[in-house]
Amino acid sequence: MAEHFLSSLRTEDLTEELITRLEKKKEKKELCPIFVGTEEPKIMREFLETYFRHEADFMTDSQGIFILTPYPESEKTAEGLSTALQENFMPRHTVIYYRNRCSRKLAVSIRELKKAYDTLVSMSHTESLMAFEDLFILSMVDGLSKESREFYRNELLPLYEKLPYELKITAVTFARENLSMGRTAKALFIHRNTLTYRLDKILQITGLDIRQINEAVKLLVLSYL
Repeated sequence: MAEHFLSSLRTEDLTEELITRLEKKKEKKELCPIFVGTEEPKIMREFLETYFRHEADFMTDSQGIFILTPYPESEKTAEGLSTALQENFMPRHTVIYYRNRCSRKLAVSIRELKKAYDTLVSMSHTESLMAFEDLFILSMVDGLSKESREFYRNELLPLYEKLPYELKITAVTFARENLSMGRTAKALFIHRNTLTYRLDKILQITGLDIRQINEAVKLLVLSYL
């Protein structure tokens, strides 16, 4: 049975000794933290303990709960948890996870996710699920000048909104998979030729060739407006 020594801790209790113990456990199981931000951490904690059936470690924070989960399953775990929280009408929340392997020290990752949540709150962001890696793009959108934001909304956003749902998902997935044809086709369960056709359609409709990194970033910005 797993040793759940996080269950009664708070983030301010992270001593050097505890961090060392957590790092050893992290290295052994390749664990990554997930943060569930909420205005009702006590209610959220009770739900999570029932949801995970004592199969995960938790750490309570004043603004939410940290969950320590195996990296290969972290994205799937976060997505499933977000769905469960919405289906059970839980208080307003945001689940933040690492899409990529979190190679930094665990204490750094914990502070990183907490900072990410603080940033989302300050931006009045309301999505219930967010990958940490997407925060940079969201911050870019939030930092746009009024003139730039109006340009994107008036000139480019109408073109993006013309894309069928299938092509929007294709575009976002392609960007998240670092413009890799192979990984994107695998993630979408489609043939590479189908992906090529879709990318050509995106170019035809929006004028953006997202095979180019600058164009891909521009389209991601549009997806967050």
